[in-house]
Amino acid sequence: MTLMLLDSASLYFRAFHGIPETVRAPDGSPVNAVRGFLDMVAQLVRTRRPARLVACLDADWRPAFRVAALPSYKAHRVGPYGGEAEPPGLTPQVPVIEAVLAALGIAAVGVPGFEADDVIGTLAAREAEPVEVVSGDRDLFQVVRDDPAVRVAIVTGTGDRHFCTGGDMQRVAAEGTVRVPTHCGQTRYCCLTMRKAQTRVTHSESAKSGQPTRKRAIVRHHDTQAQGVTGGRCGTVIP
Repeated sequence: MTLMLLDSASLYFRAFHGIPETVRAPDGSPVNAVRGFLDMVAQLVRTRRPARLVACLDADWRPAFRVAALPSYKAHRVGPYGGEAEPPGLTPQVPVIEAVLAALGIAAVGVPGFEADDVIGTLAAREAEPVEVVSGDRDLFQVVRDDPAVRVAIVTGTGDRHFCTGGDMQRVAAEGTVRVPTHCGQTRYCCLTMRKAQTRVTHSESAKSGQPTRKRAIVRHHDTQAQGVTGGRCGTVIP
């Protein structure tokens, strides 16, 4: 009875940037994010066969309590009028995505004052059955655990997915490195440094090219559950 939780905004942002804006509806409006997002969902349902599926939404992309704790939180994404700065072609597609989810009967959950990360953290912590989280953001590694199993799939810009398990987190703690296989014949190495219960991803490099790419994310050790919310951390704080 696996529960699959989608970090919806993370996925449709990647869909928008991964599919050309030339993909349009008959009336000429862009639907590249809609198409890419639905393709991802369809593939996940077909290949993973979850018993339950929830699309988690950002009801508040920059919650006040996070800004109070960390004033710089997402400050680089604040637009000229105070809202989130996002591509003009994406904005009108978000209501379409939400309407399609409703038409398909897929539960969509957003809580005023909270981000999708908080919804995911809350549902994952309360669930007694296996959970699979799908996102493009590595900060959700903090919800990974073994019993009951919570796994996180990271979707890359090329659409590759790898479900990170509690065993992966144990190897990170023991070895400082975890190999993330992809579907394009390469293995990327994420080099992590343990700091107390947290792991900071300092950089990764392609085993094929050997070229480093800078990455930064906070990852919590799998047996240390999120408590409270500060900065980019999600916790079981939604009633």
